Amino acid sequence: MTGSSRAAAARCSHPALGRPAPTLAELRARSDADARAAWDGALALARWREREEARLLSSWDALHDAPCEEVSPRPGATQGVRAIELARALAALFPGCLEGLAVDRFGPRWRARIERARDDVDLDDGVARADRGALAYAWGRRWAWLDRGGAIGLETLLRSVPERVLWALAREDPRARDGLITRGEAYAALCDRLAARGGLGGRVPSVWMARDDVALDERVPGHALVGPPGAGKRALLGQLARRFPGRGVNVDNFHGGGAPDPRYRARPETSYAALSPGLVCAWSAAHRLEPALVEYAVEMAQDTGARFHLVIAATPARWAELVARAPALAALRVIELAAPRDDELLARWICQRPQLEDRVGARLDLAWSLAQLDRLATIAAPAELLRVWLRELGLTSRALYEPGALTRHGLEPALPGARVPRRRLAASRARARLLRGRPWLEPLIPDDAQLDALRELDAAISGDGLRRW
Repeated sequence: MTGSSRAAAARCSHPALGRPAPTLAELRARSDADARAAWDGALALARWREREEARLLSSWDALHDAPCEEVSPRPGATQGVRAIELARALAALFPGCLEGLAVDRFGPRWRARIERARDDVDLDDGVARADRGALAYAWGRRWAWLDRGGAIGLETLLRSVPERVLWALAREDPRARDGLITRGEAYAALCDRLAARGGLGGRVPSVWMARDDVALDERVPGHALVGPPGAGKRALLGQLARRFPGRGVNVDNFHGGGAPDPRYRARPETSYAALSPGLVCAWSAAHRLEPALVEYAVEMAQDTGARFHLVIAATPARWAELVARAPALAALRVIELAAPRDDELLARWICQRPQLEDRVGARLDLAWSLAQLDRLATIAAPAELLRVWLRELGLTSRALYEPGALTRHGLEPALPGARVPRRRLAASRARARLLRGRPWLEPLIPDDAQLDALRELDAAISGDGLRRW
């Protein structure tokens, strides 16, 4: 890599970095009786699905002159037992785990499928036949992040269920089906119930990349992270817990609040944000807030006894607007962030893989990303596409690859793969092969060392290789 980008990438960290995903047999061996029954049910449902897919293909061949062409998979899709099959097994065998859902509507059907496939499930011999006992890739990577060893019970299994599956389960809330609450409210209610019993795992975070250009000092009232879209403001907000160890951190939390503290002069009518002494509070859209509330937060941050720290992220134009509306913000220390250079874009994008793969349920590695850039290079400059992808990820709470976002950014569900030369090739030969017919790749990977480092990071995130940078 070149300059500061190589130095920053050398300090990437993540709980699952360089850690292989556990196998189903390994997890089952540490599970209690209930969890083992759930694993067996999930594997039975996975094998039922595989048989149904094979039956449908056979029916096609019987009715058509030409055999059915192989169905194009989702981008980076992999085989194996999926999280949705564990969720269905839990709903069928342990309906109390998913209290509040109408599991009686579909539970009996899934129990019948489990019973019909149970004879095919045999993990007690310690070896799952072929690869049918493997976890689907993205779910296995979630386990690599979540699992810390020890016994596995039903609550641990529930924590392994990713957000996309919880959204599917939330549709079975009777109130949502009757139109009494929205789907989002049903999802929030399910998460609240799971969190109360310790069964909510949360989202897999991105890889943390250290930045020498940002130093946060808790001795000052607060900081303003000011930079253009894509400069990494949201990523830094997500790292506040790491930068302020032992402190409570709220990022864009607008639940709670209450009456303002009478000690402070700035008096909004009500504090609809979670502001309280001892917290580190961060806002990514402070321009939408009442100016009196912003000044109230700044005044609390200036009270050394409150030990309250305020962090605001804004573009330069938004920051100027904020200071004009709430002059007290001048007390915050401004940290100016620059947009990433071309040679930094791929490393930053690869660092998003853990959270994107958890949300999408597919493998989105360096090869996949280069394939998309190669395909779209005739439409827009790949460097600009990467900036759009990073900006979209930072400006919304949704992944770039959710339904709707795929089409909006020109990405289709089924895309060709790209070959990234293996490590056994010399770095110069590998880069030469990649650059052949791809002049747009030169500014993104300007030297051999950067390609080598990108492959190392990509392999470490996949659990395929050791972290060596």
